[in-house]
Amino acid sequence: MDRSKTPQQCYEELKNVILAIDDDVVVRRTIPYEEAMQEGTRACMLADKYHDKLIRSGIDQLILNTIYERVGAFACCVALVETFVKDGKSHKEIYKGKKKEGYKLRKRFLKSLEFVFRFDDTKLCALKNIKRGRGDLEMIKDLNTLHQLCENNLTLILKTDIDKSHIDMLLQHYTELSNLASLIDIDPQKTDDSKLICAKAWTHLWEAIKEIYTVGRHAFCDDPKTQELFFNDFFQRLVSYRWKESKKKKNTVKEQQAPEN
Repeated sequence: MDRSKTPQQCYEELKNVILAIDDDVVVRRTIPYEEAMQEGTRACMLADKYHDKLIRSGIDQLILNTIYERVGAFACCVALVETFVKDGKSHKEIYKGKKKEGYKLRKRFLKSLEFVFRFDDTKLCALKNIKRGRGDLEMIKDLNTLHQLCENNLTLILKTDIDKSHIDMLLQHYTELSNLASLIDIDPQKTDDSKLICAKAWTHLWEAIKEIYTVGRHAFCDDPKTQELFFNDFFQRLVSYRWKESKKKKNTVKEQQAPEN
């Protein structure tokens, strides 16, 4: 069994199987990603260590043959989700800063062009309409409109204190903000799509984990120490933690209710 495959290679190998899982049968993940990945790795190690015993107990050979790839495929999908989430946050942060620059640039050019076209009522009317624009998308559109206005009247404008590099900045900010706005609009869908694929990868992995644990508990019913290994480690720790917290609260209540000497 090849254990040198990367998570990406594991996903590519199981991609068709994972994507074919119907949305209606996707298993809802109730534990954090990192714990789910650890649970998968743990089940894989148990499958390797007790392979022969599990086979004799009737487990499907396919489960044991693909558990490593299922773990790797899930890890690949988790990485993809986290990448999209981080990219989405990054795009929003960059957009926030660029947006402020865009508003300042728009304001500066409106003021300068009102002076340049102070004797041209048609252009002043056009600038007045731009001023009325509200919202981020209007501002982005205005940067392009202002750039076109400058390019169409370049000779006149360059006779003032407006530099060509400043005019180019209008186009640059318009392009960057347009792209960022589009990415921000697309990011949530990309993230949702990647989360669904990840949920399908988890469904495929969980099928194997559950079967390994079920068969393992049966196979070692006369060996409690080994049998204990075939219980979900995360939930075992969670139950233990909650029991300790409950006991701690009860002791605190008893101490508070105890009569003072």
